[in-house]
Amino acid sequence: MITRHCSLLPRSLRLDSVLLVTLLLILVSSFSKTSAYSFRLRMVEGHGCHRVVAAHRRLLLGHVFQATSPNGRFLEGAKLIDGKRLARVEAVGKNLFYFWTPAAILPGTPPPPVVKRGTGKRKPIEIATSSEETVVMHVHFGMSGAFSVSPFPGKVATPTTRLFLVNKERNLTASLSAMTCVHGGLELFEGKLEALGPDPLREDADKERLWGKMQATSKAIGQILMDQSCVAGIGNIYRAEILFKSGVHPEQPANTVAHAAFETLWMHSVLLLQRGFTSGSILTVDPSEASRLGPPWTRRYIYNHSHCGRCGSRIQNWSMAGRTATQEQTAAPGQPQNRVGSGCSRHRSNGLDGEYTSRGKRVTEKQGQRESSTGSSISTLYMYTVASA
Repeated sequence: MITRHCSLLPRSLRLDSVLLVTLLLILVSSFSKTSAYSFRLRMVEGHGCHRVVAAHRRLLLGHVFQATSPNGRFLEGAKLIDGKRLARVEAVGKNLFYFWTPAAILPGTPPPPVVKRGTGKRKPIEIATSSEETVVMHVHFGMSGAFSVSPFPGKVATPTTRLFLVNKERNLTASLSAMTCVHGGLELFEGKLEALGPDPLREDADKERLWGKMQATSKAIGQILMDQSCVAGIGNIYRAEILFKSGVHPEQPANTVAHAAFETLWMHSVLLLQRGFTSGSILTVDPSEASRLGPPWTRRYIYNHSHCGRCGSRIQNWSMAGRTATQEQTAAPGQPQNRVGSGCSRHRSNGLDGEYTSRGKRVTEKQGQRESSTGSSISTLYMYTVASA
């Protein structure tokens, strides 16, 4: 419909118009979610959970709530956090963690650990309360869930409402429905943190943990990226797009992926999840290329497409461990698509656009040239965005 209305315009203006309309739709969607403080997620990927955490840090952090479990499936947990203060909120991949302390204790929310990726070390996250005082609530939305915030008296509870929070003084209510909602002490969070793989959106993400697991298995790299114990936060859409942009076939055995290809894969994971967090949408096509490719390739390169927008090759879909894997038919496992980073068997790019930080150095890769300068990491920029949201 958009193309038909713009068909009389020159092609360059037509594509710019399509991009403008797409961005406006995303912006309107973002405002509609913010105004209702409602986040209903489907096929949740890591960037969406980090956006929920950013909003809850802004709206709920530091407040004391009355807690109930309308459907009775979180009764014990609701009793434990009733009358307590929300002192901290964290996201690790698709998992959310809420830390509740006695109301008399002011929220101690220390900054995230400043461990650099690739050091092989993980500094324990410190909470300003003892394990006896803190109740940790772990939330996983599943395929569909919501943790909405609205003015008092709030939304009417449904059969799926596990937790309902109220603070009348602040005119705040929050309603949670999720696949997983469990409670415990600090050991619950620490155990999950160790069990989950590195989250590309976190500053404490140690990418070498992922590399080590890849080296130890001949499983397909496509399966590894969907395994949350290997890397946290990547879902099916991101898997297809990250592998395409990295020039790696989903069926390639993980232990045969070259280290240079792994570095590129991690770089795209960081950049694309960061873009998703900022925009609120999964946009994997670089803006400059979106205007050149035109619709329908203004948002994604291969996912849910029949042909590649770069070279016209047919897109192949098949089942991999119960999920749909996607790649060009011309690509083959173990045969990089021309070279690392090209992302297309017939397309030879001039280089990687964007910035990637490794061990505290900002690396700019553009048109085959590599420049380094000291700077803070992309994940640090993300944490700053969260803190100022």
